[in-house]
Amino acid sequence: MLGIGSGEAVNEERFFREQRGYWPAWKERIERLSEATTLMRRLWSSEDYFDFHGSFFTMPHVMLYTKPKTKIPIYFSAMGAKAATYAGRFGDHLITIASPEKCRRIIFPNFEDGVKLEGKDPSEAEKMVLILFEIGDPERSLRKLQAGGASFLTKKAFENPDPRDLEASTSTVEAAAIKEYFHLCKTADALIDVAEQYRKVGAHHVVFGTGADPKLINLVGEAVLPSMNSR
Repeated sequence: MLGIGSGEAVNEERFFREQRGYWPAWKERIERLSEATTLMRRLWSSEDYFDFHGSFFTMPHVMLYTKPKTKIPIYFSAMGAKAATYAGRFGDHLITIASPEKCRRIIFPNFEDGVKLEGKDPSEAEKMVLILFEIGDPERSLRKLQAGGASFLTKKAFENPDPRDLEASTSTVEAAAIKEYFHLCKTADALIDVAEQYRKVGAHHVVFGTGADPKLINLVGEAVLPSMNSR
């Protein structure tokens, strides 16, 4: 699989500014991404040389000789309604971190609308959810995230290239915003119910995401996955 997204300044701004002289707004980034996806697919499949003249990419008389042996499914990232529609139009599948309720009301319906706009079959488009979590005392987990673990929720998080600024401003993120994207579980068993909530709203896959603490990873492997595999 290939996972793609519209990017964030902390990772790509310096490279982009060096090449283009500026860091584009989300609208341009998502359109660049969508056009690049179209170009990639054509490179993967074309048996002859072709010209590509897009709004952002121009490749005259080009062909990729080392093509993939099998189709590469593209999982298109989306956190909001507009991005979800783009994901449906230009991706094969969706990946998101939205809450179960937001997935049900906004992300999944807009994704499926985008799929239909391109004449594709929604039943063949999968939805993957990254479950961000902490295990332990919920208040302690909340303080930990406010100390730097939820930097992507800060104001202009995707526009600021300096990770120090992002980490410092995490303390300004409201608790409700953190709880919308992070599942603060007292025990690992609670993650089973979280995964079930996503299954009920239509998710096909869940990925458990946490920090680099091997104890948490082991807890998921020992207490969560065996139960899910039996369902």
